[in-house]
Amino acid sequence: MLRIEGLVCGYGGSRVLRGFDLSVGEGESVALLGRNGMGKTTLLRAVMGLIKAKEGKIEFGDNRIDGAKPEVIAKAGLAYVPQGREIFPDLSVEENLLLGAMGKNGLGAAVPDQVFQRFPILKDRLNQKGGTLSGGQQQQLAIGRALAGQPTMLLLDEPSEGLQPSIVTEVGNAMRREVEERGLTLVTVEQNVELALTIAERCLFIENGVLVAEASSATLRADDSLLHKHLAI
Repeated sequence: MLRIEGLVCGYGGSRVLRGFDLSVGEGESVALLGRNGMGKTTLLRAVMGLIKAKEGKIEFGDNRIDGAKPEVIAKAGLAYVPQGREIFPDLSVEENLLLGAMGKNGLGAAVPDQVFQRFPILKDRLNQKGGTLSGGQQQQLAIGRALAGQPTMLLLDEPSEGLQPSIVTEVGNAMRREVEERGLTLVTVEQNVELALTIAERCLFIENGVLVAEASSATLRADDSLLHKHLAI
């Protein structure tokens, strides 16, 4: 579903990704692991068209999307939840969710029930302003907004950041159900190793802008040597 070959990109004159290759199959859930500053967030932003590729190519489905505008990529079925959530604090929960479906064919008139199945608290807070929600509720809103557009692939950047353990578990369970029950393809950048192993079938390790190792979550639970090597845990 997603194929990246020889991707080089960065900020200004600096190169963060240095010939990155990646392939993610339809319905697969993968986690991108690595120390801070290794290029994980840059990769997600490049896939969404928020950073232009200097070299290489990105294909989503049958289409090449490097060079495409973010709104075109979103309409193709990709959704992105950035680190920091970036909800609209002065809009209601319902308004935030409807924005996720805006511009998608056949969507936008109502929030899909699927969102409330994953995060029931959002239905109870529909008329509440997004900025008055707790941090955990805001993260659920950010993910719910992305799901409202009914994407085929979701990119998550540090979904557990700043969340209490019970909410991390809730988010992890919701994402696992999206993959298992709806066939969502999921790519997650995550520092919380337990969450990554819970929601991902395969973990990829990034160092200095390239993919250096990968292993199944089951393998990493049985042998954590790769985690110690590349994450220093």
